[in-house]
Amino acid sequence: MSKPENELKLQTALWRYMDLARFLVLIDRKKLYFSRLPELEDAWEGAWSPSDPLFERDPKYMLIAASHLTSSLPLVSCWHENESESVAMWKLYVSGKEGVAIKTTVSSLVKVASVGRELKLGRVGYRDVNDSEHSPNVFVF
Repeated sequence: MSKPENELKLQTALWRYMDLARFLVLIDRKKLYFSRLPELEDAWEGAWSPSDPLFERDPKYMLIAASHLTSSLPLVSCWHENESESVAMWKLYVSGKEGVAIKTTVSSLVKVASVGRELKLGRVGYRDVNDSEHSPNVFVF
């Protein structure tokens, strides 16, 4: 049986880029910050698509359920999968001149982030919200 396309290998290299201030808070509190989906700058991050097969059953119910799920339950921490640093990621996630890039592996991240909680980890897939085909690359909770 093959692994799902969104599953990561334990040795996969991951990067997290952040402003120095956010890094200092991480060091001081010894806690990794997880955002709620509505906190993300991209309004489409984690959004449910009306073309999703679940909406076909009861669209009104699914909109209410999706709204509740998006605002209250999932917490996310986005990391960049790459073997080396990315200039594009520095520009996207570090607003000033001072920033930090943390490099880790899936294995190390799971070890520290899953203590006392359930953690789901996988590649996020992007698709057109009007696309009626459900991509196997889309990470579903």
